[in-house]
Amino acid sequence: MGRLPTSGVDQEAMSILNEITNWWPIRKLERKILTASAEQDWDTVNHLNAELQRLRGTTQSSWLWCPTCCRYLNTGNAKCWEDNYYVYYDCKCGQHSKWDFGPPCPILIEPKKAAA
Repeated sequence: MGRLPTSGVDQEAMSILNEITNWWPIRKLERKILTASAEQDWDTVNHLNAELQRLRGTTQSSWLWCPTCCRYLNTGNAKCWEDNYYVYYDCKCGQHSKWDFGPPCPILIEPKKAAA
């Protein structure tokens, strides 16, 4: 896809054009996936899903919570540090927790209350 001319075009219009050009390949792949799944061509569906994931990119979408007070830990409500295997959180309520991020979703390994 070539570069769009920028002279005489305001910045808002350019941002809208950029969103459309980044959005359209993803939309085309989604339509191809629907067509392939209607035809039950599962090899093509798997290939297109992998390509769609590559275009969308991956983001961290897990939310961790304190087992005691149910505050979200990854929004600045807790101190965080890690070693080679685990991630540790200290919540504001005094709860210590150990999390394993190796599996596809984080697993709470060991919650223990802080000594008073």
